[in-house]
Amino acid sequence: MNSQSKQPSKYLRNRAWIIIILLLGLWLLSEGIAGWQYHPFRDDWFTLGYPNFWHGGSRWEFYLSYHLDSYRPLSFLVDIELLSRFWPHLTIVAAMILALMFWTVLLWRRALSQLWGLPFWGFAVLMLWLPLTDEGQYWITASVGIVLGLWFLGWAWVFLARFVQDELPTSRRIWWVVMTLAFLAADLCYEQYWFSVIGLMAVVALKYRRQWLPLLASPVLSLMLTAFWYLSHSSGMRDNGKVANHSVASVIHSLHLILPQIITIWGSEELDALKLGVHFDRVPGWWLILAAVLGLGAIVLAMADYMTGRAELANGPNGGTRAWNRPWSLIVGGIIWAVASYFPWLVTHYDWVADRSVTVAAPGIALVGEAILAYAGKIPWRLFRAAVIGVLTFLLVALLNLRAQDIMAYNAANAFSGKLGVRVLAILNQHHLKEGHLTVADPTWTFAPWTYTYHDHISTAWDANWAVHYMLADLSHGRNLYQVTELWPQDPEHKAPSFKDTGVILTPARPSLDMVTRMDVHQAVVVQYQDQFSSLRIVQVKWYHLP
Repeated sequence: MNSQSKQPSKYLRNRAWIIIILLLGLWLLSEGIAGWQYHPFRDDWFTLGYPNFWHGGSRWEFYLSYHLDSYRPLSFLVDIELLSRFWPHLTIVAAMILALMFWTVLLWRRALSQLWGLPFWGFAVLMLWLPLTDEGQYWITASVGIVLGLWFLGWAWVFLARFVQDELPTSRRIWWVVMTLAFLAADLCYEQYWFSVIGLMAVVALKYRRQWLPLLASPVLSLMLTAFWYLSHSSGMRDNGKVANHSVASVIHSLHLILPQIITIWGSEELDALKLGVHFDRVPGWWLILAAVLGLGAIVLAMADYMTGRAELANGPNGGTRAWNRPWSLIVGGIIWAVASYFPWLVTHYDWVADRSVTVAAPGIALVGEAILAYAGKIPWRLFRAAVIGVLTFLLVALLNLRAQDIMAYNAANAFSGKLGVRVLAILNQHHLKEGHLTVADPTWTFAPWTYTYHDHISTAWDANWAVHYMLADLSHGRNLYQVTELWPQDPEHKAPSFKDTGVILTPARPSLDMVTRMDVHQAVVVQYQDQFSSLRIVQVKWYHLP
């Protein structure tokens, strides 16, 4: 291949910029459906709010006191030292994360296009919208480590592309060092990347067999340094409930605990989300029309690259083994990435798999999707190509619709949870209760604000005792500090509160003294709310005191 053929034409570059602008418009459309507002959600009250009221705002002391330096040390450092300073203006932080996510996808796409010589537009779309929950992209505390880690990995892939294409030994050493540092930064941001990166790099090493040793050595070295960090902070990890597995039996036990959760996340939850995505009556009509127009434009322009076999970055990878240049290698790499992203749960006793894990696994699924589009683009039938464009446009609008509904649900539930906190705090202050023990009776059982489980998550921050503690502390600027006990409907009777406690009862039913009597406390705040989606409002607040 001559050097001229490797250079993208001006037409291809301009078309690429048009596609990027269309994707940016779709990204803003889906993420800004709720009017560009963000309300604190569960962990945000602790990680972003409370550092401002900890010993006069001593963030570094807060970071060390809660052992946040031992678990995802880099992402928590960004949370505490940088993002918490924006409190309570978290809409700015949410916008920063969304912008970083879009930039990250462009970094990945550029680097992978240089390595494989494919357009990677399908990859970009799937990486942005395939996670059928926006927990890993929108919820600030949950998404910072994930998005920041993906951003570092994006730069690592860029440096990797430079490394395999550069012929100067000195430059190659520099690219290798900065690539390794980027991998290390990603590993210290979020643990779910540890093994996925090595798996995908193994596929790249098969493409560039003459350079396989330095390629594999880079992520392996970064993982070794990360392991050294975690082992040297084992006491903090133990305090955070992340104890390492040291036997085959413990690994099998962890697998037994996490496998059903993974199956549920990728099974019933994803199917429920997909069903929700085709219900177009919950978003404004103008929004759907605009999404369809922008989506169709992006799909038509992007599919032209697949159908002509042209990419604006290069007309094929620079060297590499011919067999591994083909799209099927992306399928191998994608499957390895998605599966290996769940391996970190096998090395610790931590047995809770959050829905945000799909955001980390999404690049693997996106690689598989890119390979499928590459093969589909080679089929010459015009009718087939027209059908592909139509189907892809419909699926893209469905994904956008799902994301929009998630964003609306997040904001509605989180805003309402904060309103409950303000009203409860006002009643407690009115009766001079600035400290003491609260017992919270919450009829919900989960904090996950997704519209297909909407009836279960109205009071998002009220599902955990520590979340209530920090929410009320933040709303009172650190002046009201309570010990909190959480009572759920399924809790056993032996978890009954002390009669001396002050109760907080959240209920859609009409308040009554009988509720306080059944809780067995001497006084309580009873909040009646209306939970019909998406009309959330506090009906009335009552204070009861037993003689």
